[in-house]
Amino acid sequence: MTILDDPSLAGDRPLPGWFLFAETSPALRVWSGFGRFRLPADNVDQAGGLYLGVGAMTAIPAMKLPMNGVFSRLDFSLSGVSKTVRVLANAERATVRNARISLGLLAFGDDRQPLGSIVWLGDAIADTPKFNRNGTANAPVETIALSAAAGDVARNQRELAYYTGIDQRKRSPDDAFCDYVSSYAVDTTEVWPT
Repeated sequence: MTILDDPSLAGDRPLPGWFLFAETSPALRVWSGFGRFRLPADNVDQAGGLYLGVGAMTAIPAMKLPMNGVFSRLDFSLSGVSKTVRVLANAERATVRNARISLGLLAFGDDRQPLGSIVWLGDAIADTPKFNRNGTANAPVETIALSAAAGDVARNQRELAYYTGIDQRKRSPDDAFCDYVSSYAVDTTEVWPT
C-alpha cells in the first residue's frame, strides 16, 4: 500500500516529508525534516538506510513529463551550509555527476508518524554541484546547488551538415537540389528581389 491508497488519509491533512536519494558511492540520503529517519529497502533505495534531515524545504521544483522530446531540469539548493560541508561537497563533486537522483514523498500525521510508505515520484540525472556565497562580508551564506535533468538530455548531437551537392548525392544519387550551395559566401546578404 502506498500513500495514495491509504484510507487513513481521508479527511486528514498530512504533513509532507520529501526524500532525496542519489546513487553515489556512498549513497546520498537526505530528507526535509529534522534528525535522522530510517527508510527500509525498496525498489529505488535497494539497501535502505538513514536519511539525514536538512530542515524544512521551502520549495520543490516541478517535474514535467517529456513533450516532443523536451525534458525538464530540476534545481535543488541548500543554503546555510558551513565552510566544512562546502569543502567536503567540493571534494566529492566528481562522484555526483551523472548519478541517478530520485525524489520521494512520505506523508506524516499530526503525531509526526508516517502514514503509509514512501512514493518515489521520479528520477533525474545529476549535474556537477555548484557553490555560491551570498550575504554580507560579516555574515556570508554558503549555498550548494545541484541541477538534475529529468530524462534523456544527454543525447549525442549530429555533426554539422554543409549541404553540398556531394553530400546530398550520398543520400539521394539523382538529387541536384544542393548543387549551387557552394556559390553562397559566408557573411554576405543576398538581396531579394533584385
